[in-house]
Amino acid sequence: MSIPIIFRPNPPRLGGFSLLFLIGSLLLIGCLYVADSGAHQLLTTTQLIDAEKTIQPIQPAASSESSEITELKRWKLEVQKQLRQYIHYPASAHRNGEAGVSVVRAVIDRNGHLVTREIQQSSGIASLDREAMQVFKRAEPLPIPPENVLKNNKVTIILPITFKLN
Repeated sequence: MSIPIIFRPNPPRLGGFSLLFLIGSLLLIGCLYVADSGAHQLLTTTQLIDAEKTIQPIQPAASSESSEITELKRWKLEVQKQLRQYIHYPASAHRNGEAGVSVVRAVIDRNGHLVTREIQQSSGIASLDREAMQVFKRAEPLPIPPENVLKNNKVTIILPITFKLN
């Protein structure tokens, strides 16, 4: 027979995985069958265990690192949103039915100003690559990067700029 175990409070979730640690106490109720002279008796046992003494909570190892990544992702989304407002499809590329993705590596300072930019990966179409570079300049100043992602008062991002015809 299985022993039902009730955990309270519900274990929190971190990164999609359940962490099994308890705050407070753990209640175990066991139902056991015991053989005694050919007859079966049902014994119920209730046991209270102080979980704080037996189980230590698991702390996230790199909480500052994960918050840094989250802030960087959030900021990159803001940058992409701003770039979308300033991007132009080059007329010659539109006329010729040309589409592609230009990947730009940009260095942004603490005030949202462009320090440098370069094509990391070309779309193969010069007019699309030129526009991918120019949109960063037109969109200045970009959103201010979070303090915790700055290195030497700058942050480097790599963004794909997609040119697609409907």
